Order: sequence, then structure tokens, then C-alpha cells
Amino acid sequence: MPLLEKLKENLLKSNQPKTPAEVVTKLVTALEALSAYKGDEKALDKAHESVAKYLLATKLLLFGDDEHEATKENAIALAHEAGRTSLLSLIVKQMVVLEFESRKDAAQVFGALVRIKGNNDERGPGIIYVQKHPEIPTLLFNGWVLPPPPGPQRCTPPVAHCCCWCCGAGTTSPPSPSTAEPCCGTAYGTTK
Repeated sequence: MPLLEKLKENLLKSNQPKTPAEVVTKLVTALEALSAYKGDEKALDKAHESVAKYLLATKLLLFGDDEHEATKENAIALAHEAGRTSLLSLIVKQMVVLEFESRKDAAQVFGALVRIKGNNDERGPGIIYVQKHPEIPTLLFNGWVLPPPPGPQRCTPPVAHCCCWCCGAGTTSPPSPSTAEPCCGTAYGTTK
């Protein structure tokens, strides 16, 4: 059974209701633990599993699934809790060490938390947090600190995974590697 299915099954079997505050606190703890276990492979695997588990719990609160319906109240409470903690910063900073499926979940969670706003709010708690922490957009636009991948990679990975903001194209998917020009006029790892 794939890890993601196993985690989802375990999460759904637990009888304890997961409140937004509980999930955010445990996800923050799990993301912080990734930095602490650099040498211990078993502990690192356990930390990755914990991050995947709580990212899935966060996604269930935000988006629901076939068996659980998401509520606006839970989504707003989750966004407020994320704005009160360092969750959004940790997601961006730890993105490079996350496993592939967790990266996809983290990108979805980050995007949703930044977009959520209350009924009468002009700006939501997620966007307010990002505006108070200018290192977040900088990290997103600069990309991960990795050697350039082989082949014609376009944009920096975090931007390419979300949308091509750097050129204003507004696409929802990364540009095709077969195109002659990168969408933003720059190759991976370079700046205009």
C-alpha cells in the first residue's frame, strides 16, 4: 500500500477530532523536526511521514474528500492559526527537503491558506502574514538552492509549480520544455 494511502487510512481511522489549531501545531512541529534529523536516516523518515500525515490532515480540513466535507469555519480557523504561527514560512523554507507528494500537498496548502479570508475581511490572515514576512515571496521567486537540473528547465521550481508570475503570463502550469524561449526570458538559475 503506498505511503499516502496508508497515511490517509490511519488518519481517517483515528477517533480523535482534529481541530485546526491541533493540526497546525503538529504540522509546525513536524516541519521543524525535519531540520533536526539530518544525520539519522530513520528519524528523518519518521519526520517525513509525520509531515505527510499532517499535510494530509490540513488538506482534509481545507478541501475535504469523499467522506468528509470541508467547512468554511474550519478553513478560516486554519488560516487564522497559520497566520498566528510560523507555518507559512516553514512550508516555504522546508519545501526543498520534502518528498515529492508532500511538496505537492504543501503547495496546495500554502496557496489555499494565503487565499482564504473571512466573511467581512478585506485581506485574509495568510496574506497578512506573507506581507509581514517579505522573505516568503523572495524565497518563492528566487527558488530553491539546488544545482540546475539537466535539460531546458524553465523558471525557478516554486514559481513554475504554481504559475509563471515572473513574466506575467498567468498560466497555471509550467511552460513546455520544448518551447524555444523560456516563459520569462531567463533560464533556470539566472536572473533578468
